[in-house]
Amino acid sequence: SYQAGYNLELEWDGVVVEISVDGGQSWLDLPPDGGYPGTLAQTQGNACLLDPAREVFTGPVDNLAPEPMAPYTSSLDAYQGLTAIIRWMLTAS
Repeated sequence: SYQAGYNLELEWDGVVVEISVDGGQSWLDLPPDGGYPGTLAQTQGNACLLDPAREVFTGPVDNLAPEPMAPYTSSLDAYQGLTAIIRWMLTAS
């Protein structure tokens, strides 16, 4: 579990949570339970080359104020008994 608050350009910039079980050689998406709240639908290209349909933390609408801190959980059941690294990756247009 973790808490996240953010203020990112809606559907242009986003953050994903990823997990690695091979020391950071490869990364897998580790979305929050229930999924991310948005996508990169407006991006014409982003620094991490993520697909515009990729679900991410993004927004809020009009960036009027940061999204308040909120609790999130992600299941780690598939990684039980393994050593894992978790990262939050920001991509921007």
